[in-house]
Amino acid sequence: MTALLQANDIALNAARGSVYGPLNFTLDAPFGVVTGTRGSGKTCFLLTAAGRMKPSSGTLTVRGAEGLSALRNQSAIAGFDGIDTLEEAVTVGDAVTERARWNAPWYALVRRFDDVAVVRALVPAFGSHPIPAAKTMIWDLDEDTKLLLRIGLALMDAPDVLIVDGIDHVHDLRAQAAVITRLGEIAASGIGVLVSASAFEPALYAGVSVPVTEIPVSQASPAPHAQTLLEELV
Repeated sequence: MTALLQANDIALNAARGSVYGPLNFTLDAPFGVVTGTRGSGKTCFLLTAAGRMKPSSGTLTVRGAEGLSALRNQSAIAGFDGIDTLEEAVTVGDAVTERARWNAPWYALVRRFDDVAVVRALVPAFGSHPIPAAKTMIWDLDEDTKLLLRIGLALMDAPDVLIVDGIDHVHDLRAQAAVITRLGEIAASGIGVLVSASAFEPALYAGVSVPVTEIPVSQASPAPHAQTLLEELV
């Protein structure tokens, strides 16, 4: 079975020093949690795994794929501020319709999504969680529902690997655990799942039915320029 991640001396450097790495590991579990303090480079590492950021050295394979194009083609991302941030002043239906139109062939007519179409599109992410109505404004959504929406939009791309940044940005721990459990169900369906968090809290993953592996990227001295680099590149 192909490992979800295989890192060989993978590293990213910037003008002011190391952002992350070098890292060496093999991740055979279908669910990986990249951990590190703010500025540790975990978001940049996830973007590398998604083919959105080029490493300075080393190699990284994800589900056997290597290189920016191959990594990008098989992955979808959610939860990345400044990349897939939702427009607060639009409805859920508008957000789903826009993603469907983006994914459709140029000649296809994609009608505005109603409640039935929204449920059909988002149920792979929400599962048994309540799915907001098409006319719900995004600014009215709770943190966990908003993240599940972003995950749902990402899954509309039909990825082999789902990459979610900042799972702990859902501050209510019960809600966070519920989202994590749902991600575990997505991983059990055959889609590789990578998330980031400041720390790995085993209790939050108690509802996950597949093996989960922590991938620490923290450095002894956090690199505050990692966020600056991210802002420059996205």
